[in-house]
Amino acid sequence: MYALAIIRYRRPLDEVLKIVDAHRAYLGELKAKGLLLASGPFDPRSGGALLLRVPDEGTAAALDAIRDGDPFIQQGIAQYELLPWAPTYGKEDLDAVRSIFPAFERALSDARARDAIAAAINRREKLLRTEIGQIHARLHALERSST
Repeated sequence: MYALAIIRYRRPLDEVLKIVDAHRAYLGELKAKGLLLASGPFDPRSGGALLLRVPDEGTAAALDAIRDGDPFIQQGIAQYELLPWAPTYGKEDLDAVRSIFPAFERALSDARARDAIAAAINRREKLLRTEIGQIHARLHALERSST
């Protein structure tokens, strides 16, 4: 079962922004569990929306738990409107996108790890080149002083 969660801010935006990092961390947990497909703020910034995939059995309880776990709710910053959704047109596309998420996430994680390793190697290589240059300069100075 899919669901839409409409989030409406109930406090001024400056108060919302104080909690937004905790809210986004929570959304990251939902995504890691395969519950969150997409999310983002409205424009203008009056709230946001979540596209969720929840179990077919116990949908209401799952949605309540998602809402209740959000720091926005825990801090009284926003309210949720939870709408279980049974898409008909385009459902196959949603299912296909959802099925590739784990593979995409793994590939992205692997690529990030490779990029981090390559960056570390490049930094170390620069340091070694600097150290080798300094050693060559010292050796050259020693050779000049000994002649």
